[in-house]
Amino acid sequence: MPEFGTPVVNSFPAGQAALKGTEKCNVKIEHTNINGSYPATYLYTDPQSPEQLTIPDSTTYAETKIDVEATDEAVYNVSAYNFKVTAVLPTYNGHSAYGQTNVKIANVAPTLTVAELGEGPDDVFRSKTTGSNYYQLHVTSDQELNSVDIHRDSSDDDGSTIEIPSFSEDPGNSR
Repeated sequence: MPEFGTPVVNSFPAGQAALKGTEKCNVKIEHTNINGSYPATYLYTDPQSPEQLTIPDSTTYAETKIDVEATDEAVYNVSAYNFKVTAVLPTYNGHSAYGQTNVKIANVAPTLTVAELGEGPDDVFRSKTTGSNYYQLHVTSDQELNSVDIHRDSSDDDGSTIEIPSFSEDPGNSR
């Protein structure tokens, strides 16, 4: 009976940890006893509805599936299984085994919430005529993000400091 190992999803586009649009990645799921005493048949599927992935050669086993592609229907999924390979042993009482994983998809822009600006409840970003300017942002996103960058208008460089000491994902707002 085949036994599947831990899946590995890789080859995302540079700088990304998820697919967007119709980008592609590779998915590797190793298993033992590929065609031991009882030859197996294979089927690769996406159990999500609507399907989020297009898996090439869905009835041919490959340790690494190359060019797994996000579909047009894919929106945001960083946790639910959307890649599954099933091995069936038809000559061994129809026993089957499977391996599955999540291929992360982020095909919508995140929504960021910014809280606690500056030093008081009515603070806004503005220059002070004296003293130092120090602002802290606490950012919450409705998606997993690798980072948040701050970009300033170069004409506003008044020497103030802006930091993001708190960055979190609010899964209650995830799509």
